[in-house]
Amino acid sequence: MRPPANSSKSATRSLLQRLPRLSTSVWLIIVGALFLIAIVPIAMSYSDEIYRQSALNNRLGELEVQYNILQGQLTAQSSIDSEITKLRSDIAAARAIYGNGCDSIETSQKLINLAWQYDITITSMSISTDKSQIQGTDYPVTVYILGMNGWIQNFLNFIRDLDKVLPSSMATDISMQPAQAQGSPDQATITVTVFCTDQ
Repeated sequence: MRPPANSSKSATRSLLQRLPRLSTSVWLIIVGALFLIAIVPIAMSYSDEIYRQSALNNRLGELEVQYNILQGQLTAQSSIDSEITKLRSDIAAARAIYGNGCDSIETSQKLINLAWQYDITITSMSISTDKSQIQGTDYPVTVYILGMNGWIQNFLNFIRDLDKVLPSSMATDISMQPAQAQGSPDQATITVTVFCTDQ
């Protein structure tokens, strides 16, 4: 048998009557405390989210810097590859133009003709073979050590025009001595290294 509704209402009223009567300021403190209890976790969660977002933004900035560095390296690598391709092309073209620099008879004749062009007398010529390293690669060379009589200006002209006659050559160990007596020819010793291109 159900108790009458009036008895349930009276039980509720008696429970409320047992609660202490609080002033308005106490109720405001209670409401404020409940509000703080509800809002603090939300505020902390929002603060954590802001921190995570900041960390993600910093990481994104670092990744962008790394990406730009990698892009620069790829561009540099591409530039190096194109330089290597151009260098190989230049070497092939040079080999086609220079011919065989190790042909000592033909090369010797070219040196003699160039000397005569500037009124230089070759008094001695020694020829030897060797190797010269360019960028880590050994190349065979023919070395001509020339003893000369003439005038210093003519020696300089000889050296200047050497690459026109023998493009794969270079002059080193140049020694020039002015004549001791007036009217006597000057003397020079020049080493001419000719790179062989018939590899």
